[in-house]
Amino acid sequence: MVPDIPTFAVDDGFSYLIPTDVTVRIGSRVKVRVSGRRVKGFVTALFEADEGRKLLPIDGLSGDVASFDHAMLDALRWASTHYVTPLSVMLKRTIPPNVPKHVTPPEGDVPGGPIVHSDDDSPVYRIGTPPFGGSVAATIEEVAGS
Repeated sequence: MVPDIPTFAVDDGFSYLIPTDVTVRIGSRVKVRVSGRRVKGFVTALFEADEGRKLLPIDGLSGDVASFDHAMLDALRWASTHYVTPLSVMLKRTIPPNVPKHVTPPEGDVPGGPIVHSDDDSPVYRIGTPPFGGSVAATIEEVAGS
């Protein structure tokens, strides 16, 4: 977890315990304690803790939506090094200014269609309606042509 503190000193991040009732993934925004202060941070890795290692638990989530994935994290690490900027500053730029704290999945069909996830958990968006009904689903890569 990289705390949202704009300094190079925290680029390597810190390890925290994830409570059993909290679900996080790479890119999740969390609330943690750093030197007695409660700050927000970004999950950058998930792994099993070593036996006997004491870790502080995260205090909670700061929203339901992950800000980035593995690929974007690699790009953000590169940009942080290239532009000599603390990683936390780059990670913070991934959050849109008006992102809701909690997302309620839509019920039924919505304009533009539902967002579904493929087998590898990448989002697939319904992008149009073919002439004879049904829908066309495509990944971002297919839409972008890469």
